[in-house]
Amino acid sequence: MARKRKIADQLPILLACYVAAGLASFAFDPATARRFSGYGLDLPPISMLALCLLIGAPSLWYLQRAGFVAPLRKKPRATPTLMLSLVFAAVAITVDTLHPFPADINARFPQSLLFYPAIMLVAETAFHLLPAALVFALTRNPVPTILLAALSEPAFQMAAGWTGSADWTQIVTAINIFGISLVQLYLLRRHGFALMLGFRLAYYLWWHILWGEARLLLLF
Repeated sequence: MARKRKIADQLPILLACYVAAGLASFAFDPATARRFSGYGLDLPPISMLALCLLIGAPSLWYLQRAGFVAPLRKKPRATPTLMLSLVFAAVAITVDTLHPFPADINARFPQSLLFYPAIMLVAETAFHLLPAALVFALTRNPVPTILLAALSEPAFQMAAGWTGSADWTQIVTAINIFGISLVQLYLLRRHGFALMLGFRLAYYLWWHILWGEARLLLLF
């Protein structure tokens, strides 16, 4: 039987990402800072990042200690995994092309290069690390943990955009986000936080940063 390789501690990666995001937040222009604060509690960006770090670090520590983040049998292949994010971005771009979202849904370049890596950490903490830690503490089973934790982000998106009924764009978007969350939580379980984060960052690159600029020229 092949010898398992223990996964490296992911907490230093989490801490380094939050430090980088905190430094980036000081370069937000006023509009970007307001956009960032609008995603949660209306706190200043640095305060929101600090709060998420205080939640995310214990959550990741528990998931590692409790065995949700499993040992590896072989080194993960990062390139195919990151390219999979393009599939989910293509779904979002197709929906946007057929039924355009508002023109101002994305942060503008070059502020987007600072905004999305920072807000990504908030999303990973609120929608993946914390829910996964809570569900795994109750079930001690990775399958329901992945399935239930993956519902948190699409449920939030549906609730935030709820107007009394759901149109097809909301339904497709929710299914797409659910798929993204499933992939990310699987990556967290099998390969750790770094590849999980890389997947979300690649998706944000395609959908929010590159398409976010192109759509303003093509759709409006």
